[in-house]
Amino acid sequence: MNLRMNANKKSTGILAGKAGAELFSDARLEVPGCLLLRCTAGQASLTINSSEFILSEGVLAMLVFDMMILPGDVSLDFKCDFCSIDMSGAGKLFFPFSDNGFWDFVYNTPVFTAEEAFGALFDGWFDMLSRFQVLSEHSREKILYNEVSNFLMMLGDYIYSRSGSDASPSIKNRGWSIILGFIRLLQRNYAEQHTVKWYADRLHVSADYLNRLCKIHIGESAKAHIDAQIIAVVKSLLLITDLSVKTISDELHFVDSSYLCRVFRRVTGMTPLEFRHR
Repeated sequence: MNLRMNANKKSTGILAGKAGAELFSDARLEVPGCLLLRCTAGQASLTINSSEFILSEGVLAMLVFDMMILPGDVSLDFKCDFCSIDMSGAGKLFFPFSDNGFWDFVYNTPVFTAEEAFGALFDGWFDMLSRFQVLSEHSREKILYNEVSNFLMMLGDYIYSRSGSDASPSIKNRGWSIILGFIRLLQRNYAEQHTVKWYADRLHVSADYLNRLCKIHIGESAKAHIDAQIIAVVKSLLLITDLSVKTISDELHFVDSSYLCRVFRRVTGMTPLEFRHR
């Protein structure tokens, strides 16, 4: 469940280095905050939020903490360059990027290939990471932090170039800070806490206000986001385990399995067993 990497820094703030097939040796890849990858050899199949992706040579990935990432087949010769940022650092780095188009791309296309000039830019960025190994730990962390910020700005320009827009990401305000707090809380508590009020209380806002903020910044209500997170976990458990619907319901603290089935059908349009056997 933990990232296993040949890092050039051993503390938990920001890491950069190289990894092999062992990166995907656990049933689920847990990302501490944000993980940037470039595959340099072999390939790995990943199921991310119930969608399948192939990470092969030259392909990039931006993975964030609230994604459900399940490794599939991984070739023995798989190799990648990586940069991993913890939750605190990721929250600060994400702060300037509030445009829905940016995050729609990240969540819909977490594994991607950049074309032409942007591909060369991203390759140059990853090639540069290995050159920082000669620096002191303190200097290396500061430089890596700045370089990840540069990567996100390049990614933003790449996304807007694909859409034909010259617009830059808008600056986030306190509302986005609340959204980040909500997402962090949800990542840690989704199995036990399913109500908007519980999260709103801990963020010191009303449930209505949290719902409005979510609709503005992530395009859906807080309740819809909570349900989507839980159902993503249910889907994964249905696909990779033999657990009964009742057991899954109990583990995720639903009132009963019938209620889980109703929520699952509302979100997916099918029952849990229909999803498992499709």
